[in-house]
Amino acid sequence: METDWSKLAQDALCLVFVKLGAVEVLTGAGLVCRSWLQAAKLPDPLWQSLDMDHLHSKLPLKNKPNLRAMAKEAVDRASGRLEAFTAEWFVDDELLGYIASRSPSLRSLKLVDCSITNGVLMDLLDCCPYLEVLYVSDCCNIIIDGALLDKCGRISALTLIRFYYECCRLAW
Repeated sequence: METDWSKLAQDALCLVFVKLGAVEVLTGAGLVCRSWLQAAKLPDPLWQSLDMDHLHSKLPLKNKPNLRAMAKEAVDRASGRLEAFTAEWFVDDELLGYIASRSPSLRSLKLVDCSITNGVLMDLLDCCPYLEVLYVSDCCNIIIDGALLDKCGRISALTLIRFYYECCRLAW
């Protein structure tokens, strides 16, 4: 007897999706069949915490726009209940602004090696009053100045690391 996985109860399917994680649901599991796609679009705990860290190491460099689109889809599925977002390398000002405008419940933001600027980061701080954890590292367009530090005054766990290095060009 063959099992019809499309008839799996939605609550059981949601548990499976939580175990898989948002990225796996967006890139495959949520696309198995129509009922799974519908379940994957429901706002549930899966979409409250998005860990998109280290994805660039699994995907070719040309996929930066795809990663941004995937992040936007995940933010939309959170339906304003996104509480934690972690990403490396692909976040830019447009995506950060998108997250800020749709995630008033955001409590934790961790970004590494992203192309973001002070202005958009400060806008996010205004839009996300519950933000408690802010970790920004190796984002070379961020300038750690008095204005940014003043804006971060309410953050209970603040880490701002600016590590800038110049690449050497070697002549062959």
